[in-house]
Amino acid sequence: MSMFIVGFVSSATLVATLACLSTIALIVKDINELHDDVMSGMDEFKLSSLFSCINFNQF
Repeated sequence: MSMFIVGFVSSATLVATLACLSTIALIVKDINELHDDVMSGMDEFKLSSLFSCINFNQF
């Protein structure tokens, strides 16, 4: 009976560990996508600011 409990608990621990690792991978992927989106937005902002300065200086 005790071997069954040990096996069951070990299996449950393995499943929980794999679930945690896959969740961590998804979170890291989401953070990287957010970083890429923010950096893309910053590039667009820099370009629009540059063009605004150029247009302002023409007057």
